[in-house]
Amino acid sequence: MPLLVAVFVLVGCAPVDRDAYVLQNLAVLNGLPRYPGAIETSVSSTGASLETEGPVVAYTTLALLRLPAGATPAEVELFYRQELRDAGWRLTGRADDVPGPILGFQRGNAFVGINLESWRGRILEVVVDHDQRRATS
Repeated sequence: MPLLVAVFVLVGCAPVDRDAYVLQNLAVLNGLPRYPGAIETSVSSTGASLETEGPVVAYTTLALLRLPAGATPAEVELFYRQELRDAGWRLTGRADDVPGPILGFQRGNAFVGINLESWRGRILEVVVDHDQRRATS
């Protein structure tokens, strides 16, 4: 058991270099398909800790996109399901008890979230973590 704890401390809790981590997230983000007509309005990254006041062990990168007028949640969801599946991403979760669906995809250790909760305001949120294991260890 002490060996497992030591590995957890070294791998799961070690602080990370923000710039390097975010750069890798941006590489994943830039490799994703973009819904036709959607325009990126902002990109930001936020640190994640495993405990309150703990060290940052991972970063998620959030891109906000403005959807074109008339885009429906069903159309956007279908686009991402098909395009990400074709690019080797696996759908790992879907929440639909919210104003718009939220989809989770995984490829290797990378995670992508597609959030359509704010579709009425024409806002699509795309969240990326190139190594989700770090934030969940």
